[in-house]
Amino acid sequence: NCKKSCDNCSSNNDGCKENTVWEDKKGNKCSWYSTKKKCNTYAEKYARSNGKSAFDKCCKCKKSALKMLHNLQEEATVAVAKVEVKREEALKANVGSCSDSTSFTWNYTHGT
Repeated sequence: NCKKSCDNCSSNNDGCKENTVWEDKKGNKCSWYSTKKKCNTYAEKYARSNGKSAFDKCCKCKKSALKMLHNLQEEATVAVAKVEVKREEALKANVGSCSDSTSFTWNYTHGT
């Protein structure tokens, strides 16, 4: 299976097939992307002209990208829940305010 996807591959114990010949536009191989920090900082910045980056080609960065996506999804879920709570609070706080503003408008326009 690996031979079909690339010329020179190595397999990690987690089943990810590392492409050992791919290089980014600066000439860095997947082995250079040995930390999540390098992946997160440089993978997209140093993407090849065809758009392929270390997030596409390197096991370490693929895992980092998936972890970032998972974290963003969790943060979005929490943010949506907070917005819903605030919306409910705002709706409860505004109960009756329509009649107050209506009476203000009536008093202002009719001089009472």
